[in-house]
Amino acid sequence: MTGLHLGLLFHLLPISVASAGPPGQPRVVVLDLHYVNDITEGVREALSGRLRQGLAATGMELTPIGQTREAVGRDECLAPPCWRRVARQLGGRFVVGGKVQGEDRTYGLELWLADGHSGKVLARVRRQCDICGLAGVASKMDLAASALRAKAESTAKSPARITIQTDPPAASLLLDGSPAGTAPRELELPPGDHVVVAEAPGHIKTTRTIQAVAGVEERVELKLIRAAAAEGRSYRPLAGWLAGPRCRRDERGAGHGAVRRERPPRGL
Repeated sequence: MTGLHLGLLFHLLPISVASAGPPGQPRVVVLDLHYVNDITEGVREALSGRLRQGLAATGMELTPIGQTREAVGRDECLAPPCWRRVARQLGGRFVVGGKVQGEDRTYGLELWLADGHSGKVLARVRRQCDICGLAGVASKMDLAASALRAKAESTAKSPARITIQTDPPAASLLLDGSPAGTAPRELELPPGDHVVVAEAPGHIKTTRTIQAVAGVEERVELKLIRAAAAEGRSYRPLAGWLAGPRCRRDERGAGHGAVRRERPPRGL
């Protein structure tokens, strides 16, 4: 690498990227980018730094690089099961990753933003830089990171959408102690824990605590037990066992293990 390119590389590398954002900001897990073809280590470090710098520009909290790599392990993290596992382990709300392909000074960038709770990809950004140097591809990375940051911010501010279904259907619902209609019901909830109660005639009411995550769509199913079935399992077999055999034993004669009933004396 020439002296000019080396100086430009140090100019492009961020001096410091804050990992801890203000309280309440969503935490983002930034995975190592996947590089295709012959891309030098210096360019890789520069692009990774620009990605983190772009995501943290508005105060988003980024997981430290060392912790992220330790959570991922030796294999690349390229599928939703891995994204969910790493996000759960590191307390991440979002996961960011992507691919950089370079050949003959032509670069292709593809970045994605995934929900750490469900593993669903929320946004994909593609940028192409034809016949450009490190400054050009770094600028493209800035634009891609900005687009992902905007999507993460808007998702974090949107309410959670919870669809509640019941068995039997059309059960009455209470949300945090207030009537919420009948099932099936789609609710928009603020982030946090909420208590849902389902009631139906002839059934025992069911209570469930659900956790609403901003921007996440989730389905919850509540199954109610018939009241008659619950009573039968709890009392009827026991009552039949106590009453039936004892009455039959009382009717048996002596010599069969029953208690002999004494008759009153004659003439009284």
